[in-house]
Amino acid sequence: MRETGYLPRSELLPRIPPTEVNAEHRGGLIHGVVHDGNAAAMGGIAPHAGLFGKAQDLGRFLQVMLCEGRWGTEQIFPADGIGLYTRRAGLVDGSTRALGWDTVSVEGSSAGRHFSTRGYGHTGFTGTTLWADPEQDLGIVLLTNRVHPTRTDEGIKVLRPEFHDAVAEAVLGL
Repeated sequence: MRETGYLPRSELLPRIPPTEVNAEHRGGLIHGVVHDGNAAAMGGIAPHAGLFGKAQDLGRFLQVMLCEGRWGTEQIFPADGIGLYTRRAGLVDGSTRALGWDTVSVEGSSAGRHFSTRGYGHTGFTGTTLWADPEQDLGIVLLTNRVHPTRTDEGIKVLRPEFHDAVAEAVLGL
């Protein structure tokens, strides 16, 4: 994961698509800097936004998560921490949130129809998603740019579950 991180280097800018045109609050085209206003106020580094990465790196990250924190023979994250952060926390009645992720909703999950109840994921406002299902050893990365040029298009809400369903069906032979 050498090309994933916060505050991307200038030489990576040609490979980073711009996000939104926001002249009113951000001075024009947002490109190569975090889109989220709160994360921008924190200098571009925040736990909820601002990570720049390519699909291959994020797929590797999900593979580590699915392998209980291991990459090959190396333990990257503590195995007991994976479950802690990916199981529903139960802190708010009716919430599907885990400590670090969302979990699959009974109805209308952005993960689609094929993820088990052990599935967990994250959706980004700009259209990105990561979903993993340890029961099926399945990880899916979707990198989109739904806010370019503006945030008015809501089609991502339909696209995400359809995309995840299509990938799950192809990979799992459903």
